[in-house]
Amino acid sequence: MIEIRELKKTFESHSVLDGIDLNLNKGETLTVMGISGCGKTTLLKLVIGLLSADSGSIKVDGKEVTGLTEKEFNTTIRRRMTMVFQQGALWDSKTVGENIELALNIREGISEPERRDMVIESLERVSMEGTENMYPEELSGGMIKRAAIARAIAARPDYLLYDEPTTGLDPVLSRRISELIIKLDEELRTSSLVISHDISSIPHFSDRVAMMHGGKIVLTCEAGKIWDQEDEVFKDFLHGTLENV
Repeated sequence: MIEIRELKKTFESHSVLDGIDLNLNKGETLTVMGISGCGKTTLLKLVIGLLSADSGSIKVDGKEVTGLTEKEFNTTIRRRMTMVFQQGALWDSKTVGENIELALNIREGISEPERRDMVIESLERVSMEGTENMYPEELSGGMIKRAAIARAIAARPDYLLYDEPTTGLDPVLSRRISELIIKLDEELRTSSLVISHDISSIPHFSDRVAMMHGGKIVLTCEAGKIWDQEDEVFKDFLHGTLENV
């Protein structure tokens, strides 16, 4: 379980997160939605330790992680948590297989044959068998997303963080990525925190949904009840009239 309390982050004079309270329960997929620039990606980077909070608390399975050094975070948390970046973040100079192997560098005592087997298995789980020797420039947008997911699951994390996994994809590919998120959560028993503003895809892969606005979480509900919400911020978001504050 990830517990976030009163989390704050300011860049120069701009307050991005102003007291975020949120829980990611074991085994669930929680999606945080909101307009572009509202701080969703900043929240992910704080959770996975790429940024430091100004104040507040983040606990992973009861362990406070804010204030940990880079080394402490790497040895206690990061090997249990991986992130799928919005644009895939694959190294162009490396093959798909080599990109996936990067995720295994935090694991010790893995032989070369074991590493190759883990790469192949990860690709099979995202239906990309036989692509380990291809380069990112040879992949379609949907394949890049799936290769990035394969890299994220290679180390068998407890927590998966997704930054806009369906952005830039057509409706068919968006649905396939949504189904893949569900499939991996079930097979690997992971808990997933997803950032998205793609309202059409969110209910397909989420258990719960949270709405971020003004640096705070203003609404949480079950994904199946998202269309029943009367919250004015949510209504403005649906109608495209919501603005950052």
